[in-house]
Amino acid sequence: MLEDILKGRKGGRQQTIDGICKKELRTKTCMEIGRWFYDAGIPFHAATYDSFRIMLEVVAQYGPGFQAPTMHEVRVPLLTKEVEDTKTEMGNHKNEWRYMLGIFKKAFVLDTMCSLGIDESNEWLMGLMDDDEIEGKGVSSSLTPKVPPPRRTQSKRLHQLINEDDEYDEEMEEDFGVSENDEEDVVLGIDVDDDD
Repeated sequence: MLEDILKGRKGGRQQTIDGICKKELRTKTCMEIGRWFYDAGIPFHAATYDSFRIMLEVVAQYGPGFQAPTMHEVRVPLLTKEVEDTKTEMGNHKNEWRYMLGIFKKAFVLDTMCSLGIDESNEWLMGLMDDDEIEGKGVSSSLTPKVPPPRRTQSKRLHQLINEDDEYDEEMEEDFGVSENDEEDVVLGIDVDDDD
């Protein structure tokens, strides 16, 4: 019997009156916060927001007698201040983005100058690069190593440029199901069967 009584103890200390009162006060406060959530139709997951916890902490630090903001205060001056703060924060982020974008642009220029990923079969690109003169003031020779391009960057098939000025063959138009009239293009239909 004595063991059952001692078994229920969690620690060697008794609860204080202050602890009991605080527990009851917290329960009452949580009930009022819950009622406000239900009454305003606020989603329950809003209680997990950091801003919710910060709001409660600031109200607790203010102490008793805190007057809640009116609807007008929430709607006009507080909202205006929040918009200004958000714009300021966005400005700070934009400055960081510009800085990072500058770094990425410089890295891209250096990477294209290295020409490690250029396929040797792209003669037209190489011709473009031959026309440009690159002055290497202070550029290390290690930036342009004499190694062939990696296999994964080489093209697997031959690419041809399409000359858009060529006349279309009428048979080709029929195969694609498009007929060119003076007014506009007309879709004849799509040939699904293989004619081979």
